[in-house]
Amino acid sequence: MTDIKYGSATGGDLPAIQSLLADCRLLADGIALLTCNCLMAKVDSRLVGTVALEPYGRSALLRSLTVAPDWRGRSLGRGLCARIVSHARLLGIEQLYLLTTGAEQYFAALGFKRIERSEAPVQIQATSQFCFLCPKSAVCMVRYITGEAIHASAELLQWRPDVPGARMWAVSLKHTMLTYFEAEPRSRFESHSHESEQITMVLSGELFFEVQGVVHCIRPGEVIAIPSSVAHAVWTEELAVTAIDAWSPVMKKYVRPNHAPQAIPAAHKPCGERT
Repeated sequence: MTDIKYGSATGGDLPAIQSLLADCRLLADGIALLTCNCLMAKVDSRLVGTVALEPYGRSALLRSLTVAPDWRGRSLGRGLCARIVSHARLLGIEQLYLLTTGAEQYFAALGFKRIERSEAPVQIQATSQFCFLCPKSAVCMVRYITGEAIHASAELLQWRPDVPGARMWAVSLKHTMLTYFEAEPRSRFESHSHESEQITMVLSGELFFEVQGVVHCIRPGEVIAIPSSVAHAVWTEELAVTAIDAWSPVMKKYVRPNHAPQAIPAAHKPCGERT
């Protein structure tokens, strides 16, 4: 069986993405601004599929769902779509919109439904795809994703720094959040409190908490639960630490932001998807 590897795009992948889009006669306009929200499928080192998001708050435009011609018919487009939906959920997006000139039935099978262009949010209607890249005959479709599960595969779990020496990723639903932390020796989170209840389980190393004047050393397999608004300091000593935290309600400081791309000037071209 051929090993298909999915991953997040970087700036270095841009030429291959643009080339694949051109080969499939799809728009590459503005894709350089979307690489942080672009996923890829590769076989060995060859790019065989892409998909991207253009986010605007709680809504996003699905862009550039593309599969190389010799890889179509193997559910690769479906796999890319499932991953970009989970990526969108991690960004707090609630509905996905798209325009297509020839793939309405394909997207209907993926859970999208046809709507009038005027029903899309104002921010989506103001995109270059709606305004002048896609013809007026292009079909507008939407998929509501708030009730869908999040499969946060490795390529979707994006690291972000916290205090010096610590990094983390987060996954959240409406009311709960899970975070994973890695902290180097001698890292410290100064005394703080938050509305969210916190439950921390140490996976490796030793993590120290000072809560109400008492120091707790949490070792692998042990758990500490801290009520809402209780001040606590956290640090590591000689050992590096990995740990997971559960939060309720969601810790807003750890929610991954999504940003709208800048305006994308371009000439009018036909749009569509090739899967």
